Amino acid sequence: MEKMHKDQSKMIKCQYINKKGKNERLEMTYCLWDGDPLLAYKFVPDQEYDVPRGLIEMVNKKKVQKRSDLLDKSGKPLMQDSQESGDDMFIPLVAGF
Repeated sequence: MEKMHKDQSKMIKCQYINKKGKNERLEMTYCLWDGDPLLAYKFVPDQEYDVPRGLIEMVNKKKVQKRSDLLDKSGKPLMQDSQESGDDMFIPLVAGF
């Protein structure tokens, strides 16, 4: 557990990307482990940040449910759900992330 905590607390230089547009921002509070401080972030797209590895993994793994627009033979919606990656993501700027 200590090794995992140390690994997820390591600060990584990365760039924030928002798929919706350059005016969309991400505001979040991050605290993954008991006893760690609450870190409040406001991310602006296309800017570089030093953030914990755990925060990068948490944002990049976030999935959004999406309902398909497919119809069956009678014209009723199929109501099929799928998961897509979220609008927010971080791109590490260091090798060996």
